[in-house]
Amino acid sequence: MLNRITNSGNDCTFNAPIGGATTARYFRELADVTVMGKDEEMAAATRLVELKKAMWAAFLSYPPFVSAICALIGERLSAEAVPPAVLEAVEKTSRALRDRVLKSHEEAFNAARNALIDRLVFADVDSVVADSILADLTGLEGDRGVATNMKVKPPTATARPSSATSPPPARPTTRSCWPRTPSCAPTSASSSPSPAASPAARSRCRTSSRTATWA
Repeated sequence: MLNRITNSGNDCTFNAPIGGATTARYFRELADVTVMGKDEEMAAATRLVELKKAMWAAFLSYPPFVSAICALIGERLSAEAVPPAVLEAVEKTSRALRDRVLKSHEEAFNAARNALIDRLVFADVDSVVADSILADLTGLEGDRGVATNMKVKPPTATARPSSATSPPPARPTTRSCWPRTPSCAPTSASSSPSPAASPAARSRCRTSSRTATWA
């Protein structure tokens, strides 16, 4: 098919096929492409949602930055997509967890965070906000004085991690009392005290070996 363009009284014709060979070639090439089936598409979509949830959970896992992240979300996304009450709940529970690490505070924060993440997965479908946060965190990792979209005060290089994210202290190691009570040290590989020790010493040693903790 030929398209005719008229400009200033001059007729110009050029070949611009609409359909025909071009369309046929497109469908021939498309037929050679392997596409996903229904189940494969569903599995890929489900995996994508899981990865986005994990990404947002990682962003919101550092309580000192939670307020700044929520503020950025409120600026970039509509109140209909992410209600302010949902953001306020995350900020409130995050502050409580920072002030005092309790199981109830942790559970409340996780519940509020998950409710927010469920909305963000679809509200930020093009990852506009997520990309801004990732860029900020990547920049802060290399230069703590870099300009960021989030209004945050990065920790110093020697700062200790937040108590809400720090691992619990290691439990002291329980040792046997044998080095402290040579009078009842075992005479063989067994854990029984020497028969030569007095009954009181043997009893004391059995009790200490179960409960004693040395600094």
